[in-house]
Amino acid sequence: MTWIKPSFLWMTYRCGWGTKEGQETVLAVGITRDGFDQALRNACPSHHVHGPHADRAPGSGS
Repeated sequence: MTWIKPSFLWMTYRCGWGTKEGQETVLAVGITRDGFDQALRNACPSHHVHGPHADRAPGSGS
């Protein structure tokens, strides 16, 4: 999973300055607006979306 945040400083704060377990590494990547738009167009949900994926049984978890 990828989290896109507006600021590397904000991201380092949120991960406890690299001291929270499992969040010891923070990667900063520069990206243009066109690159962001392309990534968004090619993204997929990280959870079940009922409308386009109606074949999944209700209540089967996430």
